[in-house]
Amino acid sequence: MRKRIQKQYGKECRLLFKHSRKLLIKHENKLKDYEKEKVNAILSLSSEMLYAYILKERFYKIMESNDRETAKKLMSDWILFAQNSKIPEYGEITIIHKIILLNFSI
Repeated sequence: MRKRIQKQYGKECRLLFKHSRKLLIKHENKLKDYEKEKVNAILSLSSEMLYAYILKERFYKIMESNDRETAKKLMSDWILFAQNSKIPEYGEITIIHKIILLNFSI
């Protein structure tokens, strides 16, 4: 997705995306101040990137859950948020996560 969005912008903005993958997947609370500035600049260019970043952070919260019920609730909320984001790359992923959520119920 990052590369798809990167291609939509001119050279100056594309340079901002260079070497940004590691920053974008890093936990938000582990970013240094200068890294946060770069991430914020990237996220300000695209609402899709912002939604994806929020989804990533929410998914980390699911993985850090201490109990099944909390994880199940967070996963359900995550799926709804992903579906509402209208990001094409999340279409199939939400189906897979629904199956995972059903397995949590067993």
